[in-house]
Amino acid sequence: MAVAFKASKSTMLFKLGAFQSLCVSEGSETVKERTYSKGITIQFKDEEESSTFHGAFEQWKSKSVTQGSSLPNGTVSSSKSKFDDKIEASSAKMYFHNYGQLLHQQNMMQDYVRTGSYYAAVIENEADSW
Repeated sequence: MAVAFKASKSTMLFKLGAFQSLCVSEGSETVKERTYSKGITIQFKDEEESSTFHGAFEQWKSKSVTQGSSLPNGTVSSSKSKFDDKIEASSAKMYFHNYGQLLHQQNMMQDYVRTGSYYAAVIENEADSW
């Protein structure tokens, strides 16, 4: 059975036993910016097959192309903005999440019918609230 599994430089391989391994890869959704992990277990028919696979995996991982590394036709660079250089990804994620929450709160406060109804329910019905 073939399994689609997109490996990246954050992919890790764990040996669970002589004939079994766990491969875990971390990713994110570009739209929602939520990170997730995918994992699969790999069952080998013998220890030799397991060793061969682990060796090939380590060789593949060590040859992963990273930013700033040299290639025959030049140097690898990624287009990063000044914002990316100054701000950590987790801080940016939290900033935009909180900004979205404040925008939602502002929209609710500008809904005068809803705000008036809440006011009437809470302030004018003191007997119910205490």
